Formats: sequence, C-alpha cells, structure tokens
Amino acid sequence: MIEQLVINWSAQFFVRAKPLNDAAVESLFDALPATVKNAGKNLFRVVRRVHKGKKYSAICFPYDRQPVFLAEKAGVSDRIHGFMLVVEHGDLVAIHKSALEVPAEFKSAWLSRVGARNVERAVAKAGSKFESMRLRVMSTSRQALRTKTLEADDLENAMPMASASRYVTQRYRVRNGSTRLTATPNTGRIAQNSDRAEYKASIDWSIEVMTELARDVGDVAPFITNFARPVDLASLPNATNPTNLAIDVAELRDRLLSDPPVIKLFDKEGSGEFRELTIEESSDLLEALDQEFVIEGARDALRILDRPGGAELGSLRWGKGRIGLSTFALPKADGIYVAPADQGADGDQQTALKMYLDRENLFLILFDDVNTAYVNGGLFQENAMRDGGALFLGHLIPEKNLENVTSEKGRFRANQTRFAAGSVFGQVVSTIAAGDDILICDDLGDEWADFIGITTKGAPPTITLYHAKHGKLSLGAGPFHISVSQAEKNLGRLALSKAAIDAKFDGWEKELYKNSNKVTAIARLMRGGPKADIEKQLVLLRNSPQVVKRVSIVTSSLSKKAVENAFADIKNGKRPTAHFVQLYWLLTSFFAACAEVGAAGYVICQP
Repeated sequence: MIEQLVINWSAQFFVRAKPLNDAAVESLFDALPATVKNAGKNLFRVVRRVHKGKKYSAICFPYDRQPVFLAEKAGVSDRIHGFMLVVEHGDLVAIHKSALEVPAEFKSAWLSRVGARNVERAVAKAGSKFESMRLRVMSTSRQALRTKTLEADDLENAMPMASASRYVTQRYRVRNGSTRLTATPNTGRIAQNSDRAEYKASIDWSIEVMTELARDVGDVAPFITNFARPVDLASLPNATNPTNLAIDVAELRDRLLSDPPVIKLFDKEGSGEFRELTIEESSDLLEALDQEFVIEGARDALRILDRPGGAELGSLRWGKGRIGLSTFALPKADGIYVAPADQGADGDQQTALKMYLDRENLFLILFDDVNTAYVNGGLFQENAMRDGGALFLGHLIPEKNLENVTSEKGRFRANQTRFAAGSVFGQVVSTIAAGDDILICDDLGDEWADFIGITTKGAPPTITLYHAKHGKLSLGAGPFHISVSQAEKNLGRLALSKAAIDAKFDGWEKELYKNSNKVTAIARLMRGGPKADIEKQLVLLRNSPQVVKRVSIVTSSLSKKAVENAFADIKNGKRPTAHFVQLYWLLTSFFAACAEVGAAGYVICQP
C-alpha cells in the first residue's frame, strides 16, 4: 500500500540528538495511535527500509476526528487517515506528515532543532529573490507592531529597511529560477512548491535538502543579512544576563482564533474533568499573559518575577543549546491546558499551558546587551548599538530651553491666557511648535496628544502630535512608559479623519482649558482658527501625498549628550546599565511603530 503514497514536498527537519535505531522508530509508531481517537488497522507500516543507501520509515492508519462544527455530545466523528514518513540522512532527520504529530516525548528524547543559519544556507542562497516574509520584532512592548507579513515580487526592492535589524525572520518564501521554497526556521519546516509525487521522489527531495542543511559554509542572499542575525547560545559571553521575558501572545492568539483554530484551551476542574474555555475566558487569559516579566538571578538559577523584586512566578532553564521555560505559574494561567483544536474535552492530548509554551518556544527574552534577544527558541543579535547608535541618536532633537523647565504644565489660576514659560507645555507652544501655523491643545479627556500641530505654509506640510512630559534627568525607561504607550496607541489619529475630528471640534471650540479645578482663559484652538479655517486646511492635507507626519515626545527628563556618552561607552566595550537597555528597547520600538504607519518618531529633549 505504501506504493500509493503521493505527497507534497514539505517536511520538518531535525538534527538527531542521538542515533536512531529500529526500537526508537518502533516506539514512535507504537505511540502514534494513542494520540488519536479510535485508531484503526495500519494501511502500511515499514521500519527503516533502505532507498539509495538512506533509511526511511513510514506509517499510515485511520482514526476518528470530531467535526469542528458539531458538539461533542452529538457523538459524530469523521473517519480520516494520517501518515508519517521519516527519512534519515547522516545526523539529520526529515519528517513528512499529515493529520499526525510527533509525540513531545519522542521529540525531546531523539530530536533537536536545526540551526537557523543552516536553514538560511539551504534556502536563502545568494541570488534568491524573496517573495514573502513574516517578521517578529525584538521587543516586549505591548504597543509595538510585534509581527508583520510582507509580500512582493522582490521584497529587496519594495521593503523599507530602516528598522529591519530589529526584526527576526520567522518565515520566508524565496524564488530561485523556477523553484520556490518556503522556510520556517524556528520549527525547521521547509517546503517546495511542487506537484504531489510518489514517496520515493519525496525521499530523494528530503535527502537533497538535508545535504544542503548539513553544509557549514555557503553564501546567503545579502537581503536577509539586514535582519537580526541568528547566533549560537554558547557564543553569548558569560557576563551577558537576561533581564525580561514576554510570552508570544500574538502567536498564541493566532493559533487559538484562526479559522479553523489550531488549538483549544481547557480548564482542569476540581473533579479532574476538562472544560473548554469560552472566547471571553480565553481573551482574559491572553490579556493576563500579555505583559513584560522580570528575570533575576544567575544563569543556573534564573527566576521569573512579576516586577523587580516582586513575586516569583517561575524559572528558566539555561541549557547548552536553548533556554527553556522550566516553571511558570501565573495565577490566571493555573490549571489551564492546551489541546489540538480537533480534540474534545475527553481527549488525552491536553498539555499544561506552561509545557506548551516551552515546547513551542512561545516566549521572548531580552538581555542586558541591547543587541541580543532570544526569540522563538533561537538567539539573535543586531549591531545598531555597537556602531555608536547613529540611527537612534538621529531621532533625538536637542532643545536648549528644556534645560530650564521646572514642571510639565505649570500652576494654574483663573483667567490666565497662556501656559507658564517654565513648563514643558509652555515651551511646546512658544518654542518647539512655534513654526506650526495651526496648534490645538488636546490635553485631558479623550486626548490624542497634548498638542496637535500643523504646518500648512511650509514645504512639505507637516502634522505633528506632541506628547509633553517633565522629570528629573535619567537614562532609564521609567519616564517614557506612559508617553510611549499613549503615542503608539494614537498613531492611527495622524490621518486626522473628518469623522474623528468633527467629534472633537465642539470641545476644542467651546471649552477653555481647565486644570487643577481652575478654568483658565487658554483657548484650545491656540493658532490657526476659527474652526472653518482649520477645516479648509485639513481637507487639503488629507488629500496631499506630500504631508510629513511626525510624533514627538517632548521631555525634560533626557539629555541627548548623556545618550551619546552611553553609546560611546558601549562602543568602547563598557556594558550598558539595565536601565539604559530598557530605555533603548522602549524608544526603538516607538520609532519602529511610527515608521510602520509612515510617520517619523522623535524625542525632543535637553541638549
């Protein structure tokens, strides 16, 4: 019957942790029926036969699967067939499969991950054209654009590369001549666009791919080197320590809410029975997981905390080739299990959420070396910091008048007509936004920014959202969290859509600025009014392709010179402080988020 097997050229590739033998393959094939419901008689089962000097094994059998559109109590099942083809070549193993999964116990005992660099050399060869990429940002920010997928005939000619080094390539499709290959480095999956072929042709293709994967040298396409580069965990200096952890909630949400879903979430009740979580309960769980956790301790005793010095939630396991999520006990996730979407509550494939996150590498770790991140089971580095931070520093605009401010908004009294000169607000109006012929104060309430500034007379015209903050000079991220969160949340407002603006104009036009229980005489429409005049300009701007959009955080808590000195120290080999690492990550994610919507992000600060 195996002669009737016709399949696509798609497989997961692994490095064998130890040599396979007949008993290991037999144990794998014996375990597979236990992972499904009502497994039937094998259509074929062959163990370690030889084809062109290479060993292969295969199994196929039927089993019952519950239809996703019927409740479990309906007692109705679909009878389907699953197959698995295992090909061995040197130290590598290829697994072709459909409707069956390799048991986690077998995978952890016999298989290990293929290096991302090996996948690059096998797939992203010099001369390849990239047609599609899925990217993951090296950031734990909740507001940053964490993943994105891009497609073009040739991405090298179509993709803006300004922030490419902050992204890890999770999946890509390349074209080389008439051949198209798709690779997912973190899972080792490689597929070639082809017609289905008989199994021996698939074995031959697997051997060709494994031969390429085994190469230790080879040129890759220059385009892919623009992104964060994969490195061996063993190469990380002993002095480099992890600082923060985030769960890959975006990927977890995709698997849970895709159509059809890949997984389900269950709650194990006191009776020992499993109950599927509702969509609302699942959303609440994802919200609880979607935060930045702190890592403290030495490599052999890494603890996960809810905040610096806070409650311990779990621990990490630092191995030779990977970092594992050893324990993780967030209260909201206690007793939560994951199972394949086609399994009911009475199935036997439920996996504790912590174990699932660890097995699937659904977490991200940051280090006190800002160039380094551990993403989806692999270590990646980019070198923007070591070149003196030129790109980062370009986003910092020095303003001398911020050296003398003493508050964010100043004190208020009835009928005052302007913000205090010694406040950040006062400096925005009088100096920083002096060139904007339209200026609107949008502070308090449903604010988009503290100020909205528009320049209509210059070339090109500009729209700027200003977020003003005051604080003591610091090289830490603390003073920026609120500003960055607000700025990223309102990036969509830069379009100044008519419906949204109309809803705010009544308040701007009729209400004077109020604060500290004082009603001032400060107008909301500070320049460029009345309303009719501003609306005319907005009509022109909305239809203009020349408009430059900017988002500026105006703060007295940062000095550009201090940042320059910190970068100079790093370039000379000095380790940055953990506070500066957090500042760098936070602001970098802000600048990248702005770039994603066609805007430029800036921090206007002390010289």
